[in-house]
Amino acid sequence: MRLLKLAVILLSFSLLSACSEEEPYIQSDYIVFGAFSMECFGDQCFKTYKLDNVQHHLYEDTTTIYPAFPSPERQGQYVLKSQALYDQVKGLSDKIPASLLAMPNGDVNIHAVADAYTYYVEIQQGDEKRHWYMEADKANVPSSLHAFHSEVKARIDLLR
Repeated sequence: MRLLKLAVILLSFSLLSACSEEEPYIQSDYIVFGAFSMECFGDQCFKTYKLDNVQHHLYEDTTTIYPAFPSPERQGQYVLKSQALYDQVKGLSDKIPASLLAMPNGDVNIHAVADAYTYYVEIQQGDEKRHWYMEADKANVPSSLHAFHSEVKARIDLLR
C-alpha cells in the first residue's frame, strides 16, 4: 500500500511540474535596449544602452541618431559605465524570451514607430543581429512579451 501511495505522489508531482513549464529564455552576446520619442529633440529623445554579456560591461550610447525603420543599421558610440550600474541591470539578458526570436525584425506591434514613446531592443547571437521596436504601452504588445517589456522598462527607468 505504501508503494502505491508513493507511486501516486511521484506521478502527481511529475504531472504538476510538466504543466508549469515556463517559456525558455535565449542567450545573447549582447543586448542593446533603450527608448526613443519622435516628438522631442535633444540627447534625451533617444537613449540606448548596451549590455555586453561576454565582457560583462554596460555601455551608454552617446549617438542621438534615431534608428531607421525598418532596419536600424546604425553604429553606436558607446561609453563604458560603472560596474555598479552594470550590476543593477545585468539580469535583463537572462529575460529575453525565445518567443521574441519567432518575431521578424522590426515592429512587434503596428503602432510602435509612429507612437510618441517606443522601446528599442537589439540582440546579437554569434553572427546574427536582430532588432525590434515595442510600443511603451504594454497593452499594445503581444502578451508573450509582457514580462520582458516590463523588464526593459524597469532597466531604462533605473538608468535614467
